[in-house]
Order: sequence, then C-alpha cells, then structure tokens
Amino acid sequence: MTRDDANQFNKCVGAQARAEAAARGIAVAKLAQMTGINRETLDRWLKGERAMSVPTLFKIAMALGMKPQTILERAEERHAAEVAAEMTQKDVALAAYDDGDWQVRQERENE
Repeated sequence: MTRDDANQFNKCVGAQARAEAAARGIAVAKLAQMTGINRETLDRWLKGERAMSVPTLFKIAMALGMKPQTILERAEERHAAEVAAEMTQKDVALAAYDDGDWQVRQERENE
C-alpha cells in the first residue's frame, strides 16, 4: 500500500460520510452543528482534504445514527470500486496499445 492508496482511502471515508449524511437529508452545516465540529473543518474532512481521526469519525457516525464501522465498510467498498475502475481503464489503455502494436507488426510482416 502506498501513500496514494491511503490518501485515496481517506477521500473515500469522507465521501462515504458525506453520502450517509445526504441520504438522511442532513447538510454539512447541520452535521457540523450536530457534532460540534467547525463547518469548514468538517467540510475539509468530508472532501478528503484532511485525514479524519477515529474520534471525529465516531462523532459523525453517532450524529448520523450509525456505527463508525459501517461508514468504514462502505468506504472500503467505494475504494475497491474506484481501484477496480482505475485498473479497468489501465487495462483498456494497454489493450488499445497492444492492438495498435500488433497491427504495426502485422503490417511489417506483410510488406
């Protein structure tokens, strides 16, 4: 696991917490009020711009009426989906290159 992987997972945790709040009709400003967290700071955590501590995740989860591990589990699923999508894009790019390379070799053999 690289630092980029950790940062990407951090963004997934924030995005999942934001999605859970949105699914409950709770805006960031309201969530900030419910948790006692400064709105701007909370927004940076939810955008994944800053790493969220475990106590912060706990406060957010409690305000949303859910377990912190549920947010983490769903963030893991989100992260896995993003990694899979990136791999698929890389595979498509490699396949296109391989196809192009094969066509070039095939044309040279026919000359």
